Amino acid sequence: MADLQTRSRWLLVCLAVTSFCCVTPVAAQVVMLPTYRIFSSSGSVLVPDRGMAHLGSISYAREGSVTRGIPGLAQLPMAGRLFRNQGIGREVGHAGAAVTATIIDLRELDEQVLASARVPVPSAEEIQLARKADFLVRNLARHTSHSPSATLSREVKTVNRSSVAEIRRQNQLAAVQRHQEAEEYLQRARQLDAQGKTGVARIYYQMAARRSTGAQQQVILDRLQTINAQRAAKFVERP
Repeated sequence: MADLQTRSRWLLVCLAVTSFCCVTPVAAQVVMLPTYRIFSSSGSVLVPDRGMAHLGSISYAREGSVTRGIPGLAQLPMAGRLFRNQGIGREVGHAGAAVTATIIDLRELDEQVLASARVPVPSAEEIQLARKADFLVRNLARHTSHSPSATLSREVKTVNRSSVAEIRRQNQLAAVQRHQEAEEYLQRARQLDAQGKTGVARIYYQMAARRSTGAQQQVILDRLQTINAQRAAKFVERP
C-alpha cells in the first residue's frame, strides 16, 4: 500500500514537470467583433418647431466567466495555474431614440418672395421726375411773368397753366392709386395677421405703411412695432 502511494506521488510529480516543460504560456488576447442591431418604435409625440423629443432609451450590461482545468490539480498552491484556464467577458451597451422636427412652410416662403417682388422700386429717373413735378406744383403757380413782350407772356402763362394742371391731375391720380394699394395691402395684412401668419403680414403692413399717410399710417406703424416686439421675444425665448 505504501509502495502504491509512493508510485502515485512520483507519477503526479512527473506529470507536473512534463506539463511545465511542454506548455507554452499564451498572452491575453481580446477578440472584438462588430455588432449591428436594428429596432423600430411606433407611436405619436408632440414636437415643437426646431425642437427635439426623447422617445425612450435602454441601458444593459452582462458579464460572464468560464473556467476549465483538471479537477484537483487546479487548486495546487504554486502549480495550479498550469492546470487551469479561465476567461472573463463583459458587455455594456446603451440605446436610445429621439425625434427632431423642422417645419418649412413652402407656401409662406412663396408668399414672401412674391410680395417682395410686387413692391415697386422706383428708378433714379422716376425719382428725379417726381421731384421736378413736386417742385413745379409748389412753385409754378406763384410765379408771375415779367417778360417784356405781352404775346410771349400770354404764351408762357398758357403753357404754365396747362402743365401745372396736368401735373396736378397726375399727382391726384397717383395719390388715388397709392390709397387703393394701401387699402388692398392693409386688408391682406389683417387677414394674414388673423390667421397667425405674422411673418407675411408684417411685409404687407410695411407696404401699406409706405403708401399711407396721417392717422392710418400711424396705426399701421404701431401694429408693426407690436409684431417686431413679439418676434424679438420669441427669438430670445428660443434655446
